[in-house]
Amino acid sequence: LARGVPVDAADDAGETALMKAIRAKQPDAAALLRRRGADLDHPNNAGQTARDLAREANDAALDRALGLTR
Repeated sequence: LARGVPVDAADDAGETALMKAIRAKQPDAAALLRRRGADLDHPNNAGQTARDLAREANDAALDRALGLTR
């Protein structure tokens, strides 16, 4: 981000940094990306969104970090 890479830049699979943070169960990274405007609803090439991945992860800390729960 500091180098100007868009927060929702995706890799060849359509995965964003937010998706990778969710898969790695890294709530601090996920929160930072959300504060920078990362989109929960941007789909990857398989049609999954970060919101979908968070639901699958079923992790309360991630949900709080993403603003999905209080």
